[in-house]
Amino acid sequence: MLLYHVSVILQHDGLFTPCVPDCVFDGDDEEDETPRICFSDSIEGCLTSIPDGGRGLREYITFNGSRFKVFILDTDKYNVNILTPEEIKDMVPDALITREHWVLDEVTINDYIIIDVKDFEFNEETKRIENLKYNIVTSNPF
Repeated sequence: MLLYHVSVILQHDGLFTPCVPDCVFDGDDEEDETPRICFSDSIEGCLTSIPDGGRGLREYITFNGSRFKVFILDTDKYNVNILTPEEIKDMVPDALITREHWVLDEVTINDYIIIDVKDFEFNEETKRIENLKYNIVTSNPF
């Protein structure tokens, strides 16, 4: 299975250490104790789950640019502990929408693409990014 992690930091070196995400605040419904690295089974799921992603993604791109580094984790190549959306759905309210997976181990990922987002739709009903169109700017070595 392939899992994806989208970073807005194009110079990210691919070393991931589990932590509680910065966007988890006291009072949120999201679990705030388990160190993890968040992935999705699609790039659309990742972009939906970015803080202010989904509905706010177009505004984010307007002010910050449309390029994202997408790390690709082939779960057949890495020996890491993974929790599925079904396992975390009670801890992350939108886990089934974003298809969020948690990786619980430190991992270095060398496979990535840098994408330039051209267009997408935000589905108000499903609360998901859909019909994502992008160009691949560069890849290594995937």
